[in-house]
Amino acid sequence: MTKLITVLAILLSSSLMAAGDGHSGGSPLDLKWAFVNTVLLFGFLGWKMKGPVTEMFDTKSKDVAELYQFAGEKEKEAEARLSSLKTKMSNLESEKEKIIKEVEEETKSFISKSESDLEAYLQRVERDTEAKLSTEKATLEKNLNSRLVDEVIIAAKNKLKSDSSLASKASANILSQVK
Repeated sequence: MTKLITVLAILLSSSLMAAGDGHSGGSPLDLKWAFVNTVLLFGFLGWKMKGPVTEMFDTKSKDVAELYQFAGEKEKEAEARLSSLKTKMSNLESEKEKIIKEVEEETKSFISKSESDLEAYLQRVERDTEAKLSTEKATLEKNLNSRLVDEVIIAAKNKLKSDSSLASKASANILSQVK
């Protein structure tokens, strides 16, 4: 392109110098050959440059059309994505509410189940405690009765040993019960 501009500048300057012809004062008809040269020059340049200029504009036109088409496709993709995101956002709110409901239901279920399990555990502990207490009570009463009987026997033996008249009465009493 710079070569073309340089050639045009040279040709134009030469035609302008030829038009001057080196003397001053003249008529407008003196410029007729300069005008013919200029018309021929620009005619030739127009004819020679018609193909490359047309090709350049066609290429630019195709590039602009492709760019416009690409932009249209991208716009459609963006609109589809925006629509998808809007749908997801609207679904997100309903999903959030659904999850909150599920959590609340699970919490209520867990609390009620925990309360019933705790109640059952407390009842079981109470039964076990009562059973252990009754077993311990029975064991303590048995031990107490056994000790009491032992102490009574020991006291009776000691009394019988110390008092001989009681010993003879007790022997007679035991013999009478055996018969």
